[in-house]
Amino acid sequence: MERDCNALIVAGLGNYHPDYLFTRHNFGFLFIDYCCKKLEIDFKKEMEAEVAYKNIKEKRVIFLKPITWMNLSGKVIKKWIVKTGISPGALIIVYDDISIPFGRIRIRRRGSDGGHNGMASVIQETGTSEIPRIRLGTGPLLPSTNLVDFVLGKWTEEELKKIPEILENTFNALMDIINYNLEVAMNKYNAPI
Repeated sequence: MERDCNALIVAGLGNYHPDYLFTRHNFGFLFIDYCCKKLEIDFKKEMEAEVAYKNIKEKRVIFLKPITWMNLSGKVIKKWIVKTGISPGALIIVYDDISIPFGRIRIRRRGSDGGHNGMASVIQETGTSEIPRIRLGTGPLLPSTNLVDFVLGKWTEEELKKIPEILENTFNALMDIINYNLEVAMNKYNAPI
């Protein structure tokens, strides 16, 4: 089994099914796609995931999208932790969060799942909540709106216009994490909610 302790896994969470491709709940997948396009790297299917590799500042960065349902993401990510020999602290999980206003991101070193089924699966499978993450705001959820309908709903025209800027901002935050550290990116990109 291949071990690469200088690796960093950047995993986007989403539902790997065409019906959910352009929904709020697939924001993590959308971000991974954006990174790979920007870095001019291609995906290949390997170990229940779409993966792409890029060396950035002496790190082997693995961009990963689990080929599964959101609530099973942790099983695939755990396989990649075992394959590479990294610790959960060398993961960066990217996912949607309705508690953060649309257009904002929050970077954290650790935390609970916040009610997000994909992150709950990652925490359960790795056995720790000490996992760095980038949460992409999709909120607020209006009181009269059904949660499932909202997160599995398609983007509005107004949101679609803003997504490229959000993805670019998040990409820059990721590069700061890789090139500097988590604290630098948190200080620079975590706006008050």
